[in-house]
Amino acid sequence: MPKIAFKMMWDRINQAQNFIAVVKNLAKDGSYYWVVTEFEPKVDPITNEIISHTAFRKAAPQKAIDIIEPIYKKMLTIEEHGGMEASEKYLRGFLEDNNTTYDEFINKTVGNSGLFKIFFTAMKKLFS
Repeated sequence: MPKIAFKMMWDRINQAQNFIAVVKNLAKDGSYYWVVTEFEPKVDPITNEIISHTAFRKAAPQKAIDIIEPIYKKMLTIEEHGGMEASEKYLRGFLEDNNTTYDEFINKTVGNSGLFKIFFTAMKKLFS
């Protein structure tokens, strides 16, 4: 996973905003698996401070993996040579070139509508 993806996630959570990402996780046996994760910050209603966050996961559709994997590989290569800032610059340029925002791109990539959206909505209600 590119480091910038985690920075973006924590920046959004610390601003009390949800964040959806396609995440490549490492399994105990050393293999990898892909999930779509929605990170939801929990805010104290009295202090308005972020007290925790919840992550809802679902297996990533193959289409999303096929789209995201080469982008992440490119970002990792850029991070190796130019650091996280260079990777972020690449991602911002990619989004601008595609006339989209990060959220729009991820929602389109993972098919965040229909059953997928219903799953995340139901999970949030169940654990809220």
